[in-house]
Amino acid sequence: MNLVTILLSALSLTLLPIGSESQWKSLQFDGTPANEVNFSDLGIEIEVKESASVLLYLFPEPKEVSEFSIRGEVTGNLNLAPETGWADAPDDALLRVGIIETGTRKLTPIEKIAAPRWVKNLESMLGDGDVGVGQIRCFNLHPKGDWVGKSRVNPNVSFFHETVAASPTPEGAFAWGSKLDSPAQAHGFWIIADGDNTSSSFTTTIEEFAVKFR
Repeated sequence: MNLVTILLSALSLTLLPIGSESQWKSLQFDGTPANEVNFSDLGIEIEVKESASVLLYLFPEPKEVSEFSIRGEVTGNLNLAPETGWADAPDDALLRVGIIETGTRKLTPIEKIAAPRWVKNLESMLGDGDVGVGQIRCFNLHPKGDWVGKSRVNPNVSFFHETVAASPTPEGAFAWGSKLDSPAQAHGFWIIADGDNTSSSFTTTIEEFAVKFR
């Protein structure tokens, strides 16, 4: 199901307030430059300069997500060698939209000592309740069209389960809809554009982001 079909047929889709900075939270990685992010009436502009950081849209309480759609454009590209395959692809993406699924994973006191700061900050943002994180199901935008549909567990972070959902047009436009096999109980969405591992610089602009809840 593509974006146009979703927008025309699913009136229960909720448009997220992408132009409202107050609705979003940010996470930074230790030792990695953060992206430059600008919010406006046109959407969210994420400028990547060999950098990476996260935007979070968290629900007041967990909700069941059944599908989402997103559209926008990219200027620039990832520095990928022509022979690069998905199995050994660097951990970068033009855009990564992740559904933060609920689960039982919570840091133990010992893990909190050694865990990266972004992991501790994410857990803190989700609150002190009993519900933790299960997995973050990611739908990625990559420049190689022959990667679309391929999936893997992220080689660096095991609770990231990634699927290449789309690639941009030659002009840089992108639009896709992702429907889950079954609704996911979720804390919210995790969005990242990253070029730190490939020394890439590009700009990803999200112009519309819609979610359907069950």
